[in-house]
Amino acid sequence: EIHQIMQADYALGYRENGDLRCEMPAYDAASWQAEPLAMPMAGD
Repeated sequence: EIHQIMQADYALGYRENGDLRCEMPAYDAASWQAEPLAMPMAGD
């Protein structure tokens, strides 16, 4: 119930997101694309 109330508050403009506490690290497309797509499962 509380989640629905909070969603309604955002939808009606009663709540707004605050400033970020810390910035996300810079996005480096080359290193991100170089990473493997999936991690091996245990026992593989």
